[in-house]
Parts: sequence; structure tokens; C-alpha cells
Amino acid sequence: MSQPGTEFELNGNTYRAGRLNAWDQLDVARKLTPVVGGLACVDIGEVIGGRVGDSLTPLFSAIADMKDRDFKLVLKVCLSVVQKRNGNQWFSIITPQGDLMDENMGGSELIMLCVEVVKANLSGFTAGLPLNLEKKLSENLVGLHRVTEEE
Repeated sequence: MSQPGTEFELNGNTYRAGRLNAWDQLDVARKLTPVVGGLACVDIGEVIGGRVGDSLTPLFSAIADMKDRDFKLVLKVCLSVVQKRNGNQWFSIITPQGDLMDENMGGSELIMLCVEVVKANLSGFTAGLPLNLEKKLSENLVGLHRVTEEE
């Protein structure tokens, strides 16, 4: 897997979010539609300020309401295009069978890797939204990434 992609840092490691094919983009976008609605309701200012309270409830509720098979599909499809840098080489983070190469990765790390893949591949899907909603979704994705890095 040597495709170019969007590089980013997470927990002291450098990753690359590769490109999803069109069918996978559509599948992921469709499965994440309720989650995007939950993300739009997040007050990221409160989250970054440490006043989480109920501000993440809509997002967590949308994720919790996903069917297990839909949740796993999104994770596996997104993680299938993520690579991790080790020295000058890039390695896939999952095996062809869908198992993690590094069993020490935590759930929040996997979610943030998926968020990066979604940002890199599905940003065009929000282009038809009203400008203020598209801006809020983008800010919330960046803010949630920042909060997770601080934990």
C-alpha cells in the first residue's frame, strides 16, 4: 500500500489516511449520517474548555445507536486505508483479515484514526450543507481530535 494520503500525528505517531474507493466512501457516509447529526450538536467550545457536561451526549448517543455491524463496517473500512510510519517506511495498521497489527492501540485511538479518514475522504459530502453547519462540523472534528490528543 503505497498510496499518497493525508499525514497526521496522533499520540506521538505519524499516520497517513489513504483514499477510500467511491463505493466505500458511499457506504461509510451512509452509515455515519446519524453520527454527523450528533456531531453537529456538539458545543466544542465547552469540550475544549473542560466543561463537557452533556455537550457530547448527542454524539455519543448517535454512536451508541449504531448497529454493531454498521459500527464495525465503518471502523474496518476506514482503518483499512490507514498506515503508520516506522522510520522511513509505511505499514498498514490492520492485516488483510481485519485484525490490528498493534494490539496495544486503544478504542479512542481507533476512533480518531477513523475521524481522520472521514475528514480526508468525505469532506465533499458536507459541501451541500448550509455553510454554518459545514463549518461547525469541521470545527467539531478538529476540536474532538485536539481533546483526544490531550487525554
